[in-house]
Amino acid sequence: MVVDKEIQTTIFRKPYSGNTLLHATSCHPKNLVGGITVGQFLRLRRNCSTDMTFQEQAEEMKERFLDRGYGRKIVDRAYQRARQTKRMSLLSVNPMGEKRKKAKQGLSEKFYMVLDIVKKYIPILYADDDFHKILKGGVNSIPRRSHTLRDHLSPSMYREMNKGDQRNRSFLKIEGSHKCGSRRCITCQHMKISKEFKSTVTNTSFKIRDYINCNTSTVVYLITCLKCQKQYVGCTSRTLKERIREHLSQIKNPKTVEKSNITRHFSRCNGSDVAYFSVQGIEKVRLGSRGGNLAGLLAKRELFWIFYLHTRLPLGLNYEFDVTCFT
Repeated sequence: MVVDKEIQTTIFRKPYSGNTLLHATSCHPKNLVGGITVGQFLRLRRNCSTDMTFQEQAEEMKERFLDRGYGRKIVDRAYQRARQTKRMSLLSVNPMGEKRKKAKQGLSEKFYMVLDIVKKYIPILYADDDFHKILKGGVNSIPRRSHTLRDHLSPSMYREMNKGDQRNRSFLKIEGSHKCGSRRCITCQHMKISKEFKSTVTNTSFKIRDYINCNTSTVVYLITCLKCQKQYVGCTSRTLKERIREHLSQIKNPKTVEKSNITRHFSRCNGSDVAYFSVQGIEKVRLGSRGGNLAGLLAKRELFWIFYLHTRLPLGLNYEFDVTCFT
């Protein structure tokens, strides 16, 4: 707001805003609970341009802290610290001091016991020249969230997926696209053995994180025309060799060369010569432990790779790009 041709700032809270300050009895580190009071009052001191507005906002802040179970002594101490701090020092950027090494451990009843032991015996390490250089800035003990009953009773699916996607791994440690080895398998003649695949448009390589061969089902595959290097991304819920066998038969059959864009391309590019036909399995699609729509997930992964490999016409051979599977 503007007062006497001077811009003044303050804190605005909506009338219906609730008191969302961390409760004093919350199971958090003591220094964190105490630091919240100091941080909030310093924020008021920085954002309120006059002492009067700071005083008004600070009184309201005191009441909110008291309502959340904070002791008046802790609140008054934090208020006095903020009041005695010069506002200009809060508006300037403080230079970075010596970086302190971080020691992280789970928060428990023994956290402060361990902290006292570290403080007591760390001077012994200072006697060593190498350790003194490393620890000259001090050690900052940081508590981190410990495991709770919730982690065991209701584990997060997101956390499981981030562990290298171990839940989707089979006993095979071999990754990549491979042949099945059957003498009668037509797909083996065109299967490219590899551990990664590349977009011929962007030259970006991607690692194949599953073991895929001709007998793999629910898979996303990549077809490459070896003559012009154009690519096509497809998916199938059947075995890979069944779907590729259909592609090959349609390419070689003169009656079906116009059936799809890929058959049309091979007919015009190389006269339906399947010697230029190369295929790779790029992703094995599985459902999580909670189940779901496998066909929908398969369509989403196909669309994902169409987008990232840039295989839509005219750069690639994919004609359809239907995003309704995400609705």
